[in-house]
Amino acid sequence: MRHKLNKKNIESFLNHLSKTGNVSVSAKSAGLTRAAVNAERERNIEFASAWDEALREADDALVEEARRRATVGYDEVMVHGGKVILDPVSGDPIFKKKYSDSLMIFLLKDKRSLPLNEGGGKSAKIEILISPEEDGL
Repeated sequence: MRHKLNKKNIESFLNHLSKTGNVSVSAKSAGLTRAAVNAERERNIEFASAWDEALREADDALVEEARRRATVGYDEVMVHGGKVILDPVSGDPIFKKKYSDSLMIFLLKDKRSLPLNEGGGKSAKIEILISPEEDGL
């Protein structure tokens, strides 16, 4: 059974939304429906503002994780022939540090608006009109 919106479940929804960025899952975790939170968003400008801030926090967390994976890297277990490679002394799995160039490209593209897209960058149409009265022509 879904609950009516109150301060407690609204705070729960916003807290979950700031961590996941997922409206449906956040509503469900707070015992609410997506329709109920969407209706409240339409009615309540303060709630809409808090919702937007929660989504910004979720986006910031994604960017931070992408940055970490691109620059600090992450450990990936080494596998050979479908089997995990183990340290012969300790018996523990052996890990290899991996980095994500793709995430680095996305971070650069987002933050610096660099023309890194497949089409060779942004293009614009430029029109130059020259009249016979211009000096030097």
